[in-house]
This record gives sequence, structure tokens and C-alpha cells, in this order.
Amino acid sequence: MSDMRLTTVEGGEAILKETTVEAFRSSLRGELLARGDDGYASARKIWNGQITRKPGLIARCTGEADVMSAAQFARENGLLVSVRGGGHAVNGNALCDGGLMIDLAPMTAVRVDPSKLLCPIAPFITEEVWQEALGHKGHSVHQVPWPDYDEALAKAEVITMMVQVNGKLRDRVTVPAGIDEQELRETVLAREKVQKYLNNKPVRKTIVVLQRLINIVVN
Repeated sequence: MSDMRLTTVEGGEAILKETTVEAFRSSLRGELLARGDDGYASARKIWNGQITRKPGLIARCTGEADVMSAAQFARENGLLVSVRGGGHAVNGNALCDGGLMIDLAPMTAVRVDPSKLLCPIAPFITEEVWQEALGHKGHSVHQVPWPDYDEALAKAEVITMMVQVNGKLRDRVTVPAGIDEQELRETVLAREKVQKYLNNKPVRKTIVVLQRLINIVVN
């Protein structure tokens, strides 16, 4: 795969390096398809066959993490986006031309949680699911203890920070939640979008607001 040209939300063209696209691909559990790839034609197929728009990329999401990654990728690169659910709309809104299609069709699983969290809201249906669907006959879901709060599970593994140059928002970057300031500076300064705004000017200082933003001050 070489550098890829994709349509932006303003109708222009963004040229993405192969490494950028491959990094996005590796962040997904589902497939990332480009024109010419096996499976691309069937993935872009919708009910109204007269719609001929062809996305530049199709992210076949298998869960909410994939959807978040796709949305983040589109936002960081200013891409035109369409979202496919069932693909039955007559006007073909599921397809964009040259941008990123976020395909929700592979997300067909349903996860049932019959815990105490739902019991006060829907006591009868949760009892039926608990005993009939999940096989806990003779043991009421209302006798199940409340789930324990696990602070470690609630912590975010990655965060998205704003990147400013001389106080103006120029980029966003997703980094590990525990990243230190030095590594954050190196990561941000290596980004092509940031380098464009630095324009080879020396960096006077960087201001970091942990887990929120980094501001690069140049002459």
C-alpha cells in the first residue's frame, strides 16, 4: 500500500501516509478495507444499488472500541465520514465518496446483563432472562449481590489531549494515560501536523496540563 488520498469533510483531499493508515488498521479488531481489497465490494454494497459512491476506506467495526478508533482517526485527519447500519436508506447515506465509511454491520452480538443494575428498572424481564435464558432456575436475580466497584477497571488506558501551538488548537493526540511529560513532548513534536505549524521555528517552551492539553510556544 502506498500513500492514500481521501476526501476531507470540506470536500478537499487529504494525503495519508501508509504508516498512518497501517497504525489505524492495527488499532481495529475488525477489518479495514481499501478499494481493491478482497471484501471491499461486498462491504460497500447497500440496498439501493443505484448509489455508486465509493468510500476510500471502510472500517468494519466489531465493537464500540472500533467505532471510537474510527471516529478518532476521521477527526484527526479531517475526513469525510459516513456510517452504515443496515444500509437500507433509499438515498444511500451509508456511503460517502472517497472518505471513511464506519460500518456497523458486523456488530450483531447482544450482551445481556441481568445484574442488580437493571433489576430496579425492569424487575420482571431481568428475572425472566436470569432464570430462563441464562439457566439460573430457582435462584432469583434479586438475590444476587450488587457488583463490586473496581477502581482499576474504571481507569482509562488512553486519553486524547489537545495540541496547541502558540495557544491555538492545531491537533489532537491519543496517548497512554500514564505518559510522562518528556515522552508526551517527543510524541507531539514528531507529528507531521504539528511540524507544519512549527515551520522549523525553535521551540521556546512547552506547557503541559496533564491529561488535557499541551501548548507549544515558538518564536
